[in-house]
Amino acid sequence: MIASTLDRIVNVVRRTSYVLDPTTAAASMAFTRQPVRESVLSVVVVGGTTGSGTVTVSGTVGGLATSEAVTFTANGSKRTAKAFTAGSGITTSGLADEATKPTVSIEALGADGTPQATTTTVATGVAASIRVRSEERDPTRGSGQDVQQPVTVELDWSSAYTPRPGDIVHETASGDRFIVRGVRTLPDPAQPDLFRLACDFYDEA
Repeated sequence: MIASTLDRIVNVVRRTSYVLDPTTAAASMAFTRQPVRESVLSVVVVGGTTGSGTVTVSGTVGGLATSEAVTFTANGSKRTAKAFTAGSGITTSGLADEATKPTVSIEALGADGTPQATTTTVATGVAASIRVRSEERDPTRGSGQDVQQPVTVELDWSSAYTPRPGDIVHETASGDRFIVRGVRTLPDPAQPDLFRLACDFYDEA
């Protein structure tokens, strides 16, 4: 950690529609988070030797506890026929014992296929530095509209999370928000001290 340069404290949040973040297949798996509303579940199996097996989702449909099995003959994606309001567990068969175990993820979708996103906190109380580049603001944006300014945010590196494009960095002191556009690790991706984030600053004034 390069403590002398990190003089701010931030939280990092993420908009996501995944109820199971990409995870190596296991016989029993837990939902990462719950769907925010009634959702069809898109189950994705990738990277396995064959990706052949079954993913069974248990949860609540129409107020009743139920489950649905989704069968794969190869790596790919399939959707449940049922729309779940909550998830209680996930089991797999034929996947966790492959020579190369696949990654399983589950995304919550609306009836029309629209991702059903929620906001989740991925890191809190992270030491950071924030540098706003001096560039002329876009004169076409009027009062009351978001105004973008390029910002560099450096975060104390942690193996517990990895920022990614689309994340929102909140500075706790000012309440400013910074939308992440790109991520680098410094000085060396193999032995990093910092995450360097290319961001846009949103000023709603």
